Amino acid sequence: KSREDIIKIACENPMMLSCVSKAIEKKEKDFKKTSFYFYTGCEADLWRMLEHENVDMILLMEKPDIVNKEDYGEKESSFVPSSMPEPTTGLTVEPIENQQESMYVLWNENRITEGMQKLLSNI
Repeated sequence: KSREDIIKIACENPMMLSCVSKAIEKKEKDFKKTSFYFYTGCEADLWRMLEHENVDMILLMEKPDIVNKEDYGEKESSFVPSSMPEPTTGLTVEPIENQQESMYVLWNENRITEGMQKLLSNI
C-alpha cells in the first residue's frame, strides 16, 4: 500500500476514537481503500511518535505548547465519548460521563496527505 492509503493515529484516551470513527463513517466512500491504525499512550510518547514520523496525527486532551508552529497543524475539536468494545476480551468499555469534551488534533504539515485532509475536515 502507498502512504496515501494508510493513516496512523495516536491518542491519549481511546474514547477519543469515537470522533474519528464518526468522521470516517460520514465519508465512508472516500476511505474505502484507506487502512487506519490506532495507537494509545501518554502525551510524551505521542509527541515522540509524531516527531519521528511513526504516526500521521495525534489526539491530545489538553492544548499543547507547540515550539515550531510552522511545522505542525493544529485543530481543536469536540467529541462525546461513546462506548467501545475492548478487542481482546470482547467486553464493552462505557464512559462514566457522556458530556462533550475538547480534543486537540495535531499533524506534521510536511506529511499531510489528501486522505488526512478529508479526515481532518470531518473531525
